[in-house]
Amino acid sequence: MPMQTINAMNMIICTGCPIPQPLLVTSNQTSYNTKQFSATVNDCIPMVNIKPFGPCAFTPLPPSPSGGPCIPKPVGTWMPGSFTLFHQKQRALRLTDKLQCGSGGTISFVNPGQFPQDVD
Repeated sequence: MPMQTINAMNMIICTGCPIPQPLLVTSNQTSYNTKQFSATVNDCIPMVNIKPFGPCAFTPLPPSPSGGPCIPKPVGTWMPGSFTLFHQKQRALRLTDKLQCGSGGTISFVNPGQFPQDVD
């Protein structure tokens, strides 16, 4: 069955914050797809791979009436990741993978930015 893998700069969003941000890939600097580094489940470091999304609905209201500042707090790695495609011995990220935030939200992909591959 075709799967859509994730590349650097694909947009992610959190259920607690309104502004999508690009995923920055640092776990894999050798595998490419559509001229971008291919992402892995380990691209989950706050402020490195995942930048703030905007006002967070899960943090206290001050200083903003729409929510407090977003400070990404990933819990674990992206789940579940590919079981058949690996980049530098790390599971490839798929469009359907999710990442929990310690503040209460769930981070997911807006779109993969590339075509399906017949892998999973």
